[in-house]
Amino acid sequence: MVSRKVALTVLVGFGLLAAACKPSSEIRPPFIKESELPSDSLFGEIVFTGQSARVEALFELQADSGEAVRISARGTEERSPVFSPDGSRLAFASTSDDGVSGIYVRSAAGGGRTAVVEGTGFFDYPTWSPDGSRIAYAHTTGTTGNWDIFVVGLDGKGRTQLTTSPGHEWSPAWSPDGSRIAFTSDRDGTTDVWLLDPATGAEEKIVAGDTHDEQPAWSPDGSRIAFTSDRELERWQVFIYDVATGQVSQLIRTDSQDRYPTWSPDGRHILVSVGYLAVYNADGSRFPNGADRWKLSDELGLSSTWAS
Repeated sequence: MVSRKVALTVLVGFGLLAAACKPSSEIRPPFIKESELPSDSLFGEIVFTGQSARVEALFELQADSGEAVRISARGTEERSPVFSPDGSRLAFASTSDDGVSGIYVRSAAGGGRTAVVEGTGFFDYPTWSPDGSRIAYAHTTGTTGNWDIFVVGLDGKGRTQLTTSPGHEWSPAWSPDGSRIAFTSDRDGTTDVWLLDPATGAEEKIVAGDTHDEQPAWSPDGSRIAFTSDRELERWQVFIYDVATGQVSQLIRTDSQDRYPTWSPDGRHILVSVGYLAVYNADGSRFPNGADRWKLSDELGLSSTWAS
């Protein structure tokens, strides 16, 4: 039987929760219709980074009960978990009390962690290559240094810097076919979504404007990229970029701040942070019970990972 656990990650650091929402008559519907997650409605496993005594830690969310179980060892700070393509391993970022930061991997079933890359500065936002052999991530050398995107093999070899702009680049997301990495950059004054060819280094801005567009996430079939933007009444909302046409559409107008989109393994749902964890249909439609959104948990959660 497929596991019905769902996991999500709180990322507190570079990305921050936006200001309180601004209700408006333009919102559809005026107040989002939300219900608790019906039993046996979702599948898979979700891990998230939450906070325990003000310390970042990984938690596993039980979808049927809404209870979050801490899976990080005491005395460590861990964040930004992401399942490997086959769901067998979990990569995440961590920073120790003595200032050593890095990207680590452990079995999804539990056990000790192995360092992929670590050092001074700050490491975050890991994403797996589709074949599971490499991890791209963001790194800054210090509190005032630029964030850039790097890639490295699981054995720690072949570390290569992929971005070199004077701005910050973060939130890499590897496409399912391995040909491109979507990422966020503020090099042009606002945060925009870009694509990078990891083989040639060629870059292309695909989502831009006077507002902020961040946190790209590829659909499992590679046809769409979900991202979050404050273009809608200065409220963070989820939008969808169609890779074939370049068209951008809003997932659904809500009365909340919706950030850190994550696709379900089958591409039918999008998991977001609205302060707590919630799920929308990926086509923006209502659920069979008439709800616009299913609430998963009262736990604080931001970026997430979801495996079948």
